[in-house]
Amino acid sequence: MKSFKCHLTDAQHKQLLGLVRLVCENNTRLNLVAPGDIPKLWERHVCDSLEALDIVDLCGKNIVDIGSGAGFPGLPIAIAVPSARITCVERIRKKAAFIRRARLGLELQNVEVAWADSAELLQDSRYAGCVDVVTIRAVAHTREALSLASGFLAGNGYALLWQTRDQMLREPLPAGWMDEWFPTETEEGGARGIRKAFRATASSGSGQYNRNTTE
Repeated sequence: MKSFKCHLTDAQHKQLLGLVRLVCENNTRLNLVAPGDIPKLWERHVCDSLEALDIVDLCGKNIVDIGSGAGFPGLPIAIAVPSARITCVERIRKKAAFIRRARLGLELQNVEVAWADSAELLQDSRYAGCVDVVTIRAVAHTREALSLASGFLAGNGYALLWQTRDQMLREPLPAGWMDEWFPTETEEGGARGIRKAFRATASSGSGQYNRNTTE
C-alpha cells in the first residue's frame, strides 16, 4: 500500500479492506462505482481518497463530503483520521443507505450520513458556516463545486477538489477565491491532483503554487 504521512494501523488497514469488500459485494445491485473500477478499487478510490492526508492535516476537523457516492473520500478519511468528524452528503437514497450500512459495519463513530441535497443541509445550523473542510471528488464544475462549498465553510475553511490537471486549468475559480494545486500519484499515470480552494481572505499554507482569481 502507498505510504501516507498519517500512519495507518493494522486495524485501520483492515477497515479499509472491509470497505472495499462491501463496495464489491453491493456494486452490481447499487451501481456504486463504474464496473471497470472494481478490479482496481483500492488504487482508484481508497488510495486516491487518502491522497488528501499528504496535503493537509485533517485531525480534529469538521468535514462535509459532498456527493459521497460509495463513501469516497469520506469513509477512507474517517477511517484514517478518527479524530475528524465526517458528514457524508448523498442525494441518491440507495447510496446514502449503503454509506449508513458501511458506517455501522465498519463501526465508524465519527461519521454521519445525510440523505439530502447539499442545499437542504445548509438549513441546519450545525453546518452553515461552521465547517472546516468540504471535500468534493469527481463531481461538479469548479464554480458549481465552490458554490456548494461556500455556504458550509467557516471563515478559514477550504475545499478539496479531486480533479484532473486539465480540469483545473480549464475551469477558472469564482471571484474571491484562490487555489493551490497538489499533483497526486496514480499507478495508471495521468495528470491528476487535488485542488485546495480557499477564500482570498483566508491564509493559504504551502503548495505547488497558488493563483488569484480572475474574471
